[in-house]
Amino acid sequence: MSKAFGRILVSYKDLQNLAGYTHLIFEINHVLTDLHKGNYVRTACNTGSLESTQTTNLNVLKNGVYLESENIRFENVDILTPTGDLLVEKMNFTIKPGQNCIISGPNGCGKSSLFRILGRLWPLATGKVSSPKMSKLFYIPQRPY
Repeated sequence: MSKAFGRILVSYKDLQNLAGYTHLIFEINHVLTDLHKGNYVRTACNTGSLESTQTTNLNVLKNGVYLESENIRFENVDILTPTGDLLVEKMNFTIKPGQNCIISGPNGCGKSSLFRILGRLWPLATGKVSSPKMSKLFYIPQRPY
């Protein structure tokens, strides 16, 4: 009897996990459908209270140009999040093959965002990004995609 009771408790936890997974899959499907349409909806937060919901058309953020080059070069690139938040304005730098470079700064200043734009995971809003072919470029992101 204690075994049967224990199995009921374990099954309840399994059902809760299954419900959580199905909810996440539903949310991912919803977000991917919106992204396919070019819309991103976010809730703006200020001091912990929900203020408003904004819709940003991601296609507006794709005015930059990607070029193939031996160097990694950012020319007048605005680092924007997919939601349209400006992190860095008009970034300019060049990294030549074999050159070492360190990118540092406080949390939320755009370090990882720079690599997301370089890896073409985020839209390039303005400017030009020159880089080697994606097959010759390798970096390890904070989070796997």
